[in-house]
Amino acid sequence: MSAKTSRIQSAIHRVLGWLAFSCHDMSRLSSQAADTTLPRLTRVRMSVHWLICKWCRRYRAQIALLRGACSQLGSGTSEAGPALPPEARERIRKNLCDHGGH
Repeated sequence: MSAKTSRIQSAIHRVLGWLAFSCHDMSRLSSQAADTTLPRLTRVRMSVHWLICKWCRRYRAQIALLRGACSQLGSGTSEAGPALPPEARERIRKNLCDHGGH
């Protein structure tokens, strides 16, 4: 391998290293991305990481699956039955507030 090829490969690795987040960052950002729109550069860097990391692609798919399941539960009905009545929700909220919740 020539010195020029080595320099080019080194430069590519530096650029990819800068572009791609760590898996630890990706887990946090993937969760954030489910709730809000992230800046464009962040989304690009995440896409680069997903191209090279099958584990983070799997985690992303798992988050999507959980989000879909939670949205079905939040729709008011599920296989488990109807949603809580408003009175029950209020009792739970009050109980949580009385015991240090928000």
